[in-house]
Amino acid sequence: MKEKEEKILSIIVYTLLGISGILIVLFYLNAISENTILIWGYILLGLSVITVVAIAIKDFIKSPESKKNILFIFIGFLILLGISYLSASGNIQGKVFEKFGITDTVSRSIGTGLILTYILGIIAVLCMAFGGVIKMLKK
Repeated sequence: MKEKEEKILSIIVYTLLGISGILIVLFYLNAISENTILIWGYILLGLSVITVVAIAIKDFIKSPESKKNILFIFIGFLILLGISYLSASGNIQGKVFEKFGITDTVSRSIGTGLILTYILGIIAVLCMAFGGVIKMLKK
């Protein structure tokens, strides 16, 4: 069963890669617009998110003992999201904000996303660094 799933997933991935390659060639030949490439990017992003969520739910159902770890990770993410939201300002001074119709809420949402990205990036770098140090110390 597992080999069959891997074969199906491999076919899907190569199909998406082929479509992407064709679209890129058509884009550089000026046969399609930038909007088509952007829409394709959004489709790929959506498929990625759906796949990640589906795999997480599948693993969550298969191994009930991992529920506690998943709950801790989810709570940690919510805490980081809260810290990011509280750190973001809704300051919208300037002509650029008025020109594009950016409100306090939109500005704060963008700030939250940026700060959360910075925090998660720093955590990822620290995990890689400490992982390497721990690995060296174990030898």
